[in-house]
Amino acid sequence: MIGIISYYPREPKLRSIRKRNHVRQLKFITRIFPKEEITIVAQNYDEKDYAVSKNIKYLKYDKPIGVGTARNIILKKFYMSKDECLLLMDDDVVWYDYYDATELVKDFYYHSSKYDFEMLVPLNPRAEPFKKQLYNENLKGYFTLKKISLGVSTCVILLKKVGIYYGEYDKNDEKAVIEDKRFLAEFMLQGLRGYRCLNWVRNNFDTDVCSIIETTDKEASIKWHKMMVSNFEDYIREKYGMSGGSKEFTKRYNKAQANVLVKRDRPYFIQKKLIPKK
Repeated sequence: MIGIISYYPREPKLRSIRKRNHVRQLKFITRIFPKEEITIVAQNYDEKDYAVSKNIKYLKYDKPIGVGTARNIILKKFYMSKDECLLLMDDDVVWYDYYDATELVKDFYYHSSKYDFEMLVPLNPRAEPFKKQLYNENLKGYFTLKKISLGVSTCVILLKKVGIYYGEYDKNDEKAVIEDKRFLAEFMLQGLRGYRCLNWVRNNFDTDVCSIIETTDKEASIKWHKMMVSNFEDYIREKYGMSGGSKEFTKRYNKAQANVLVKRDRPYFIQKKLIPKK
């Protein structure tokens, strides 16, 4: 199953950016999965915003319902379906076509039962230096996986049926706790295993645009995210009595191996433009 969480703000500039990115995303996804139905939680749309396609099913909400609630609607639908795997995405993100990463995405999506872990996420190039990690001649025949942490974003995930839902929050609550981190915490507490693939590199459109707080102000967006992370650290310390916060939580409860190698059908070609400078 493919599920997308979409929200169009009312502010004209933000709405135009968000809609443009979502259209780009749909072209990308339908090219890779031309026969798959795509379920979209559509929030704050006008009638003209809906695409006419036999492969797209909209769950319509006239007003925004929140990120956690929207993701949980997709999860509930997935858990009740016969599908083995869910590709869950926000509406402004895809991935780069580096190193045949789509090969692994499609294999996990269609044959997830052959993998002995429950979740796969792409590497976030804004958080870690993928060029330096990938320039390794000895690993050209493999997809390289590292275990997730509570700091991983879930704006793109491949997920098996784990029966876990996102924590919901009010974005106007100054003590709000970030919902995707709560999802990951519950995931680890259940002893489940998740990995980020260093060869599957996330591509966010317009990274300075924050739809959650409806702003194109980069500083405001960074400030909001820092506040949410700080609140989550307090949440972990208070709920689980851990002085080390989320790092200690991950160390204590993450049951995944540190590193996993998945054999490729063919070795990847290291592009010179992606090799880090000396």
